[in-house]
Amino acid sequence: MAAVRLGDPAGLEDCLSRLVRALGARGAGVRLKDATSGVLHPGPSVGLRSAREDGGHAVPLRVGDETVGSLDLTDLPPDRAADAARAGIALGLAIRTAQLFDGLQARARDLDREVRQLMAMQEIARAVTRVATQEELALVVARQARRLLHGTAAAVVRPGTDGPVVMAQEGTPRTVAWTAGLAAVASGRVQVLPGPEIAVPVPGEDGPVAALVVDGDGGAPADDDVDRLETLGQQAGIALANLRLLEDLRREQARRAAVAAALVHAQEEERSRIAEDLHDGPVQELVGLGLILDALAQELRSAGAPGIEAATRASAAARGAVGALREAIFDLHPMSLQELGFAAAVRVVLQRAEGRGLRTSMDGLDAADALSVPARTVAFRIVQEAVANAVRHSGAGRLTVSAGGDDEGLWVEVADDGRGFRPDETPTRVEEGHLGLAAMRARARLAGADVGVTSEPGRGTAVRLRFPPGSGAA
Repeated sequence: MAAVRLGDPAGLEDCLSRLVRALGARGAGVRLKDATSGVLHPGPSVGLRSAREDGGHAVPLRVGDETVGSLDLTDLPPDRAADAARAGIALGLAIRTAQLFDGLQARARDLDREVRQLMAMQEIARAVTRVATQEELALVVARQARRLLHGTAAAVVRPGTDGPVVMAQEGTPRTVAWTAGLAAVASGRVQVLPGPEIAVPVPGEDGPVAALVVDGDGGAPADDDVDRLETLGQQAGIALANLRLLEDLRREQARRAAVAAALVHAQEEERSRIAEDLHDGPVQELVGLGLILDALAQELRSAGAPGIEAATRASAAARGAVGALREAIFDLHPMSLQELGFAAAVRVVLQRAEGRGLRTSMDGLDAADALSVPARTVAFRIVQEAVANAVRHSGAGRLTVSAGGDDEGLWVEVADDGRGFRPDETPTRVEEGHLGLAAMRARARLAGADVGVTSEPGRGTAVRLRFPPGSGAA
């Protein structure tokens, strides 16, 4: 209780000295009540040879109906008893106030430690999604452990074939830290060495996989500090396990993305080969045939021979076939997608739709150029299919293709004002041979994207393709 203050920085002993002088006593001392046992224990004293001298005057220190201790006065003048009683009331209130203040300070320290522990655990949990390697996560763990215990250094260490392997460290731990860490891993128990050096095991699936070590500031660690560090070690074990799962997931996602990109590339290569074969073969032959038929019609006209109309119709049919084949070549391999970008390729598709009577518009399609090449190709193919569906089946008068980005990723949408349908009937329509939506969804999965369809009878249809964040060009 030496820390009790009564508005005077000298503390309780100085207060007793003032009471002795003010009351004219020879000495004074206090005995404080133990909150658990109720026993009075000797406290500070002034001018006494022992905690309680014979012939002394005892003044109970009360706060309301509760006794918090006793004020013992030696050689108190008889006429000062009332003053001593009043002094006891004031001193009792001061002691209780000090006890409450000490309790609040202790609780504040506990809350501070708990907050620091919670913040440390939250930081470790958040780090799992930010870092790329276990060593980076281990550095976060070491940094948080050092802050939690106000240590001089901290480290995460694991056993290796040639001795301890330091995964990460904050500061420079003493050499004994590695011994403590290996002992914690081997035993699965907390190790506390002089200094102090505290090492707690970091659990794994089949037992401890590492140890979290903290250098103290020289004093013996408190039990609750050791408990908090042990809890932090358990959290580190969970975080490392989660990071390993996340690393596996990232590798699997990368593998799938590579397979999807290779598949899309192979499909486009095959389409390109077929397009080239059509261009260099049937298209050229039909162009030549058209020229021959034109020449034949001219000769027949000059000679006045019959068959001019037949030759002319045949020439027009050849030119029509050339046009159809060129449209098919574009569908197979749209050069404008690679050369001029997504918007230019979609514009060609919409121009063909306009030729079939639709009014069309585009909005924000340059946003799709931020996609990787495989994803952009998939997006174009799905727009192609959605526009074709609208032309064939919707009975629409207007069609819009738009694109944009938000927190959920990049999206591309094809919307029409046609007759619409019930999306929940799509499975039946697929069974009946309507494969457009199924094909779009299959293509989207290749790029890790989703296709959503919004439609009602008489309210038109919107097909939205959404790519997740991170689908941009590498």
